[in-house]
Amino acid sequence: DPKTASAPTGKRKTFTLIGSDYECIREVLLARGWVERNPMLNEPVDFFWARSRKQINFRELPEHTVVNYFDWRPEPGEPGIGAITSKWGLAATLTSDRAGWEGLCDPVDFFPRCYDLKELGGQEAFEIDFKWTAAEAILKRTLEFGVQGIVAATLEAMEIALRVVKQKLSHLNFLQEDDSCSEEAVEAHPSLSQAQWDVLLNFPGFSERPVKSEPLRQLTPDEAEISRFAQLESEAKSILERLAVKCPQSAIDGLHNVWISKPASASRGRKIQCFNTLSERIELGKAQAEDAGRRGSMAAVEGQQMRWVVQKYIERPMTMGGGRKCDIRQAVLVSSWNPVTIWMYSECYMRICEDAFDPYDVHNVYGQISGVDVGRCTSETQEGYHATELKDGQQDIFSHGGDAKAASLPP
Repeated sequence: DPKTASAPTGKRKTFTLIGSDYECIREVLLARGWVERNPMLNEPVDFFWARSRKQINFRELPEHTVVNYFDWRPEPGEPGIGAITSKWGLAATLTSDRAGWEGLCDPVDFFPRCYDLKELGGQEAFEIDFKWTAAEAILKRTLEFGVQGIVAATLEAMEIALRVVKQKLSHLNFLQEDDSCSEEAVEAHPSLSQAQWDVLLNFPGFSERPVKSEPLRQLTPDEAEISRFAQLESEAKSILERLAVKCPQSAIDGLHNVWISKPASASRGRKIQCFNTLSERIELGKAQAEDAGRRGSMAAVEGQQMRWVVQKYIERPMTMGGGRKCDIRQAVLVSSWNPVTIWMYSECYMRICEDAFDPYDVHNVYGQISGVDVGRCTSETQEGYHATELKDGQQDIFSHGGDAKAASLPP
């Protein structure tokens, strides 16, 4: 700002930086005519940049001072900074009545279902949804691959899956106060034995590739079984069509019932894992609890070391050349919390997974998660970090299967 640069020292904007890693910020501010103040003098300034939130005394900050952190401890009734900087906070914020989506959009249209396992009822709600999507996946596989879609699980899996999805539709109608619902619609799931749930939840087809299709008559000579399969196939098609109208996210649920488990406040891809069986999630939970116990209170961040979220995985993701997943990174600056004011950087970049995406190999992190901290650090991927700038006109690399020119960018 030329006016600032030429103003007398007493009228210039002032700033304080704590830490030696921000020379670029210091140079920009000095070039614009700002005056740096010594942090040891504790003088009021216009801009205060700290290395850590703990270095800022929010209660004694002058009203005009801008800082690079929000206060972690909000006023009563106001959301904390975790509402936009943690996975559990984002999930709660995006689906909250306070988010202000009414009349604009519905988060169901763009935010995959997510459950905070530490929230009251979070674990139960997740398990209900997990069982629903397992049933849906079995029916979808049947329509996608025919009889091979249910592998060797016999028709019993289809029959159980149909019962579960029918109950889901009835339950959703009940929740929407449909007067035509029966008393049974109060329950989210039908009454099944443990053996029947095991057939559904341990369905082998989620992880096994369908073999070459063969006519059902070659697989079984039983005419009654052939007729039953045709009937179930027709019922599955009908009920999935009804479900698609009732549940906008039905399209992303896919054929494998894959979910993703994430530590609620960690970063850089740490401890993120995909799973498609409920028993696997239970084992993950035990391992996570043991790990948190070993780390003890030293690892606690506001008591969140035991907080995890699970979210429905997008099983048919956007991929680049070679069938590799990617994510688009867009930098934003939240300068005000109330009213919410967000500045968006004019450029973005993409990070590309090292391995091709394979829905049958959900445990291969190199095909599921992109990022410098996940890569194998091979010479081919230049320190394990595939990134490319998204230029105008390059959007067709997704639909046409082309590959953007990759460049190594610092994290």
